Amino acid sequence: MAKKKRASKKPPVSPVVTKPVPVSTAKAIETDIMKLMEEELCPDITINIRFELGVGRVKIKHSRNGKVIDTKTAEQSIDIVFDTCCVGDVLSLTGVCSKKAIITTNRKTDPLSDTNHPRLFEEQDILDILSVE
Repeated sequence: MAKKKRASKKPPVSPVVTKPVPVSTAKAIETDIMKLMEEELCPDITINIRFELGVGRVKIKHSRNGKVIDTKTAEQSIDIVFDTCCVGDVLSLTGVCSKKAIITTNRKTDPLSDTNHPRLFEEQDILDILSVE
């Protein structure tokens, strides 16, 4: 004689009801997360421009993926800061100096431009391209 199977008594499962997140809140959260990731992955870069024994002018264009993000100009010795600078970004420097210009950065670039490898320009046009590494 076959045994009868007993039906197990499980409590009924109630459906999980979640409230949808408003689109504006979701976009704000996504924007905040992207900003935090960008700040971590793309820290600022400082470009130190020093004119010695003369005057000069330098325009720096910060580009990412071929698009100019920001442009800043220096007409005296100064530190220029770009808030978010990712690996692969490009800094294009154009200008002129009457005697000597020394340009350094606080991040690794190609070609090197740190304090041990300054970019030097003497009585000439300033034309340089730095790729951020």
